[in-house]
Amino acid sequence: MSILKEHFPMIRDREAVISQISQNANLKITFNSWTTAQQNRFLDYCTGERGLKICYDPFFKEVFNVEYDMSRLNDFLSSIMGERIEIISVLPNEGARIVNLLQNFIFISLDNFKDILQNRIGAVRNGSKNNILSGDELLNSRLEEWLMFLSVDEPELIEVLLRYRPCFRDLYEDIYKMCLNTERLMSMYSEILSELDRNTVVYMIDELKAKVDSQKAEIDNQKAEIKQKDAEIERLKKLLEEKA
Repeated sequence: MSILKEHFPMIRDREAVISQISQNANLKITFNSWTTAQQNRFLDYCTGERGLKICYDPFFKEVFNVEYDMSRLNDFLSSIMGERIEIISVLPNEGARIVNLLQNFIFISLDNFKDILQNRIGAVRNGSKNNILSGDELLNSRLEEWLMFLSVDEPELIEVLLRYRPCFRDLYEDIYKMCLNTERLMSMYSEILSELDRNTVVYMIDELKAKVDSQKAEIDNQKAEIKQKDAEIERLKKLLEEKA
């Protein structure tokens, strides 16, 4: 049983999720269209074996949806700015734009924070006899608490955050209530997989273009060398003709 189920009893076991999927034709078709690894990751999300990747677009927008709870966005913006920020109201369609801007900041910050967090975890485990992690040893600011919430999916680290900052419990509780809606979660997960596939294709295209450009540059250099050698040959021929 996942350690997260101790905190959130509504989390289902694997058999219950699979049973629901098998009884719904549409869910079953979608589930069977995924690879085994993708199926297992989805089941891990539903059962708390892994936390959701909150930084994925559909999950991120759900957590910070100002139509549900503006206080989360206020708190997160305040941690970024270093002073209390309070959004009074949001114009129609502006909520999504604010969240998109936040994501751009998050992706830049998470790259650095993940390395820092892993180094701290390693240091704690190397210097601790009981191998128990604590928020006091891993986190130095409110912003880091948010970055940990957004970046970690290991149940052990989620539990550390829950013990250190119980205020995150409401967010995780909403997340696992959302996981009870298998159809909705499956739709969001499918969207994530599609985006990852597109990103993979774009990456492959960029890699191929870079390779073609490199080969083209190499060919151009070879042409330039051949031209120089041809010119040298012509110079030597003229020199021989002058001496003849």
